[in-house]
Amino acid sequence: MGSSKKPEKPLENAQNQGVDKAGGKDRYHHGDLRRALIDAAVDLIRTGGVGQWTLREAARRAGVSVAAPYRHFESKQDLLAAVALEGFQRFGAALGEAIARTEGDAFDQLTNIGRGYIRFATENPSFIEVMFGREFSSLDDYPELAAAADSAHDHLLRTVEGCLELLGTEPSVDADVLAVMAWSMVHGLSSLLSSNKLRDHQTPEQAAQLTEAVLQHFERGLRALGGGSG
Repeated sequence: MGSSKKPEKPLENAQNQGVDKAGGKDRYHHGDLRRALIDAAVDLIRTGGVGQWTLREAARRAGVSVAAPYRHFESKQDLLAAVALEGFQRFGAALGEAIARTEGDAFDQLTNIGRGYIRFATENPSFIEVMFGREFSSLDDYPELAAAADSAHDHLLRTVEGCLELLGTEPSVDADVLAVMAWSMVHGLSSLLSSNKLRDHQTPEQAAQLTEAVLQHFERGLRALGGGSG
């Protein structure tokens, strides 16, 4: 199931920062500085939220000079965009995996997407905070980020469309609206679980049971649009 929270892990290839202090100067192999700054930003978000730190603090956390970040990022906003991009790429991969390992029809895929969404969100709250935060109400300046977000959402939308095809009747609600309904449901549940707001569902087992109940009720409701009981 996987709605229990686990520490966010450094991304692959992030174990070696590539820092060489020889000669009193930081020397980086290609790409390592960017990787170190993104990891530092994720760590700062986890401990203090999105708005409680500066680009200088990210540099210090990464162990570099305060001028070093500007080799890759013009501002803190640009660094946050890189974090959000990383998050949506990982998020999209997680949803794609959930679909790929499903044995069953589109309804089963949709339920598994819900599990994958909640698992990712509860295990990666720092990424989720940036991905869906107020910092990027518009993505006009970040087309790569916009494309990654759209790609992740497409997993959900295509699966909902597959469910409607299986119903065999013209539903009263279109796929876009149903996708938003499903998204709102799992996002809201993820937020409640991550913030420990559900006092009767604090343990991993309790959270897993609640997740299953919510997803199954949604699936039955969706099937009922076609007159089926599921």
